[in-house]
Amino acid sequence: MNTFTPHGPAYPPSTPVPGGSSMPAGSSVSPEVVRVLAETKPWVKFLAIMGMVGAGFMVLGGLAMLATPMAWVSLVYLLMSFLYVVPSVYLYRYAEGIGSLKINPESLTLEQALAHQRSFWRFTGITTAVMLVIYALAFAAGIAYSVLTMA
Repeated sequence: MNTFTPHGPAYPPSTPVPGGSSMPAGSSVSPEVVRVLAETKPWVKFLAIMGMVGAGFMVLGGLAMLATPMAWVSLVYLLMSFLYVVPSVYLYRYAEGIGSLKINPESLTLEQALAHQRSFWRFTGITTAVMLVIYALAFAAGIAYSVLTMA
């Protein structure tokens, strides 16, 4: 049972502390946790591979755009390919971590797999926040341009 103190929640010795390891190294992970994660592995790997394939097509598209009068667009394609490949690599590493967990169901193996998942979500969240700012700036610029050209 967690109780709150003026300095935050008090944790009994058997309760995991946020930000810290919940199990000593070498502790085993329950078979149910391993099973549930193992069921997600094929989908995680599929999405990782599809992201890498998509990034590859974007690179090819960017290289093809170099031969056109709008060669600057190739930079957009290359940047977008980067935005696809990085989270795809994190997802692939997470899938591999799940595979390692099936072989070695210990807390350290689980923590390593989840660290890759955390990297995926961190990158995805930061990218989403940056894109929202870019969209807001583009929207504001569009409105400003419309107002200025109407005068």
